Parts: sequence; C-alpha cells; structure tokens
Amino acid sequence: MGQLDAGDPIAAGFVEPLDGVTLIAVTSIDGRAAVDGVSGGLGNPADAALLQAVRRASDVVLVGAGTVHAENYGPAAAPTRLAVLSGSFSVDADSAIFDDPDNPPILVGGGRAEPDRREALAAAGAEFLDVPDTAPHRVVDALRRRGLTRIALEGGPGVYRDFLRANVVDRAYVTLAPMVVGDGPATFGSREEADGNSHSDGDTNATDTFDATGSALPLGFRAEAAAFDDSHLFVRYSGDAAG
Repeated sequence: MGQLDAGDPIAAGFVEPLDGVTLIAVTSIDGRAAVDGVSGGLGNPADAALLQAVRRASDVVLVGAGTVHAENYGPAAAPTRLAVLSGSFSVDADSAIFDDPDNPPILVGGGRAEPDRREALAAAGAEFLDVPDTAPHRVVDALRRRGLTRIALEGGPGVYRDFLRANVVDRAYVTLAPMVVGDGPATFGSREEADGNSHSDGDTNATDTFDATGSALPLGFRAEAAAFDDSHLFVRYSGDAAG
C-alpha cells in the first residue's frame, strides 16, 4: 500500500479509466457522512484531489438535490456535466450550479414538479431529463441514452443506499477518515431510512420512493487498490453491478 499522490491520483494509478457507475464517498470510522452537516470536514487535500480526478474521468456527476444544497455545489467543470436528482426539481433557481451558462445542470426527475418551478428553473438555464420516478435503474438508463455513460455518484446517503440496493454501482472509491463523529447521517443510509419512504427532497438526500423489495443486498465488492495520506485510508473497490 502506497501513499496517494494528492497532486495527481490518476498519474499514481489510483484512478483508472472509468465506465458505468462509480460511487465516491468519504466516511468516518463510525460510518458517518458529515461533520457539522458537510462532508468536507472528513476529508483532506488528497481526498479532494481524488474527488476531482474521478470527476474529470466521468461524463456526469450525479448527486441528490439535498446534497447540492447542503454542500453548496457549483457548476461542474466542462466537459463533465452535473446532474441533480430530484422528483420535484427541488433546486433553487439562484443556486450556484447555474453559474456557468455554458455548462448548465441537468435536472433528473420531474415526476412531482410543479409547472411554475420548472419554468423558473428553465429560465435559470436548467436542462431537464424527465423520468417517471428516480428509481436507480431508470435514472442510469436515461443518462446512458443521453450519451452520459461514465457516471460519478456523489450521494448523499439516501442516494448511495438506493443505488447500492438496486445493484447499479460498478465500483466505489471510499475514503476512511481517521475520526469518530458520533452522530449524523449514516454514510450509506440506514435500515430505518430504507424501511421507510425515501425521498430526494428530504434530509437524507435520498431518491424518490421505489419498490426495493428485490434488493440485491448483501452485495460483494473486491478491494483492488489501497493508499493512504495523513492517516486517511483510500480504497478502490470493484463490484458486479447488474445494471
């Protein structure tokens, strides 16, 4: 196990050419997703470099609307696109994700969106990818039909949970932060959330409710590479996604 090159994780061989759905997450030792509501408190410069490397290697970054708001997302760096998952298009028209008119966000969902909300977001520059609901297979298929086949999945916890349960994740980059947080959302969602109603506009940043009774859990992943930096541990896993 070597040290992760914070300057260039791709050159170090840790980030390989990507395809399919790539989950990327940072988690505390006790499995929490954030410190004071944001994930940045868990990471370090090498983790930030890894995130940017995965983004550059992807066609699209897919993230829930709740996470966009909580983490104050801005626009993606072209040519990578930003796709925001929300059944009701629950995004503020003055959000920083609209700051680059040459690379506008794609809003994925819309099954519960009010017409006036769609109109306001269109005026802000949004593009729309309408799906009846935000079930993971349906979202992935819709992005692929648009030519966005290399998908970086950035959460939040409910989105991770739903996409893992649906077995559409091909690989995962997981950073283990050397800290215990104590409370807050579970990084990959909780059983209580999974047994209840998932919703992309809620506090857990999940996708819309869908029937997960056919969940593929438990899923097996293989550790393909590991590295460290400043007591942070970085692991690349591969899975056998059915999608």
